[in-house]
This record gives sequence, C-alpha cells and structure tokens, in this order.
Amino acid sequence: MMSTITTPGSAAAAASTLKSSQLAAITRMLALSTVNDDGDASSSSTTPAYQYEKPGDNSSPWKILIYDKHTRSIISPLLSVSQLRSQGVTLHLLLHSDREPIPDVPAIYFVQPIPENLSAIARDCSKHLYQRAHLHFSTRMERPAMEEFARLVVNTGGLDNIASVHDQFVEFACLENRLFSLNVSESYVLYNNPGANEQDMEMAMNGIAGGLFSVVATLGCVPVIRCPRVSVAAVMLSFLFRFASFFEGNVGVHHYLGSIIRLSAIILSHYMSHMSTFFYISSSGRST
Repeated sequence: MMSTITTPGSAAAAASTLKSSQLAAITRMLALSTVNDDGDASSSSTTPAYQYEKPGDNSSPWKILIYDKHTRSIISPLLSVSQLRSQGVTLHLLLHSDREPIPDVPAIYFVQPIPENLSAIARDCSKHLYQRAHLHFSTRMERPAMEEFARLVVNTGGLDNIASVHDQFVEFACLENRLFSLNVSESYVLYNNPGANEQDMEMAMNGIAGGLFSVVATLGCVPVIRCPRVSVAAVMLSFLFRFASFFEGNVGVHHYLGSIIRLSAIILSHYMSHMSTFFYISSSGRST
C-alpha cells in the first residue's frame, strides 16, 4: 500500500517534508536523545509519559543498531551505511541472527513490538549481550504485550539491562519526500478474499491504521482523509480513529506534535478510485 502526501505551497511546508520529519525522528533515536513535552530534543531524563528511561546512560558516542526486517526497510531509504557510521553506529545487525556479545557498547533496538521480537530482546537482556539496551518500537506497544514483555524480562533477570523504552510512531517507509509505503504485502488480496476470517481482517486493518497514524503524527498535522463511503477503506477509518482516541488528552505524546493529537476526517460519498483500499491524505486541511 503506497500513498502520496500533498502540502500547502509555502516554502516552510516544502522545507518540512514527511521524509525529513521521519529522518529527524530516526536521527534523534540514534543519538540516544530524549524529547520533552515541548518537542525539544535533549539528553536529559525528562521524557513524555509513554516513555521509560534511566538517567545517566547517554555518555557513549558508539552504539550498535539492532533491527528486524521490517524496520530495516524503514531505515534503508533514509540513511546509508556511511551516514549510520557518522551517527556513531559501529554495527547494524538483524535481531534474529547470530550475534556475538559486545558488553562494553550500548545497543539500540529498533523493531516492531511483536511477540517474537520481544522474546528475542528478553533473551538478549538476560545474557547481557550489550552494555545497555535502548528499546525503540516502530509503533505503539499494546498493554497486553507490554505486560508480557515485563514478565519475561523480570523472570529471566534482564530488567537491569534495559535503559529505556520508547514508542517512535514511524511505522512506514518513506521512499521520497512525499511518497510512503506501509509495506503491507498482499493487502488487496486479503480484503477481497471471500475466505478471509474476521480476525485476519481486523489484524490487517489495525496494522494499516497504525501506519497511517504514524504518518499523521510524523507530519504533525490534522489531515483530511477521503475514501469511498461504503468500502473496506471506510471501515478501516474507524480503526484509525481508535488509534487517535487512545492519545486523546495526552500532552507531549509525540515529539512532532507537542500537544494533544487530534484527527479529523471527511468521508466523501463519491468513489475516488476503483481500488477499495484507496486513500488520499491531504495535510493542507482542505479537500482538493
């Protein structure tokens, strides 16, 4: 699933593109920076409520980057190997690969918050493979997953190895300044498969809603979203509102917003495309 973003024609809007905003978020992550409620990056321990961090752990300029295949596709269009090195990343490795212990260097984990990834991180922490583990998830970790992960790290004795936990909300691959992909394979086949069960459909819609929410949060805008009134896309829009409602009333929930995240959408009655999953997102705040 790929989409384009249109923004107002001002010079300021042109300077701040989706790709540059996502790159800024990834760069802060690699710098082991935290963000205060006003959206300013710093090296202090003052973080928004959804983050957990132990102070005094950002002194080393060198670090190891651990990612999964999904988050590797997010970083690849943004940073080359030499640019990663300039950010102090000496090694970048897949989470599910054979990795040697490097106990004197901190590690940044940038992965999806899925069970197999959380189990692998808990094993790493129990073995103290790295000096400290800074955990950055590409999207929000659900409460049941967080509770299960907490149980794992406590039972395996790896809790002291975890330095920080962050939700990044960058669950999309930005291929150009205003072109992104959610990297959802075979979504059209799933939505049009008469044999698809309700659970599979709900999981797929949750994934797409999380990706679109990440795009909106990264842009820091209130979008206009247009889609067919009676379609899978319209149903999926309700999942997007569910994501937004989770953050209602939380100030500083994302470093690009620095205020309460609000979403508004206009569902137009006419069909914009023959594709039932088509979305057009405009950050200009008006339909075109």
